[in-house]
Amino acid sequence: MQNLSHNIRTLRKAQGLTQEELAAALHVTRQAVSSWERGGSCPDFDTLKRIGEVLGAAPEQLLYGAAAGEAPKMRKVSYGLAMLVSLVLCFIAFFFLEYLGIALYFALLIPFCTCFIIDELRNGAYYRKQQQDETE
Repeated sequence: MQNLSHNIRTLRKAQGLTQEELAAALHVTRQAVSSWERGGSCPDFDTLKRIGEVLGAAPEQLLYGAAAGEAPKMRKVSYGLAMLVSLVLCFIAFFFLEYLGIALYFALLIPFCTCFIIDELRNGAYYRKQQQDETE
């Protein structure tokens, strides 16, 4: 959402438009444009397309800041350090708290593993393509 608000504001200013002029071109209120630019609300998809037409940008450029047709750049999230810290802390807790330490271990390990698996499932194809592009 913050990217969208920043991109709308940046593109509007690059076109030399005021919030009032953009609002008039989109047939919305100036307050709506101000709310989009502050991140208070988000335009619906049809309005997003019209914003793109008025500002000369594709919806992808408004959402991600990327050039038209360019995929957004993603960064791989590393959970290794967080998992290591949780393992060490839970190992220490196990010696002092016995069964509570085991409960803490699984209470921390399971969410981290779940996040890691979800990240890999969601973005695995992207990462493989990135690695192929880097090796070529």
